[in-house]
Amino acid sequence: MKKQIKILMRQVIRVLEDGLSDSDAYSQDDIDCCEDELNSFLEQLRNLPSKEQRDYVLEVVELTLQTLEELNTSCDEGLIDSELGDDLCEFMVAAVLKTGLVANIDHIIENRRKW
Repeated sequence: MKKQIKILMRQVIRVLEDGLSDSDAYSQDDIDCCEDELNSFLEQLRNLPSKEQRDYVLEVVELTLQTLEELNTSCDEGLIDSELGDDLCEFMVAAVLKTGLVANIDHIIENRRKW
């Protein structure tokens, strides 16, 4: 599962990098920020507190979605399109499911995301 999560993350970054030459909406710095946020998301899921883990995971998901949405907004909504948004959701769902703490995370992310 860990390998699958890294593959999904790399796929998201690759799509962004492939689209960079065709986009005036975002830069390599924006891609780097997105990658940093995804790495931070994974790190936070790896270092769960001993108590209230489910609430912590949900908070991490919420903050990550918010940060990605702010980054996308700063790029005139050009960083994350609906197809890439689907890939991001798949990545986030796989990472959260690996914790074993939130079974219905796909519905939570789908209802929360704007992209």
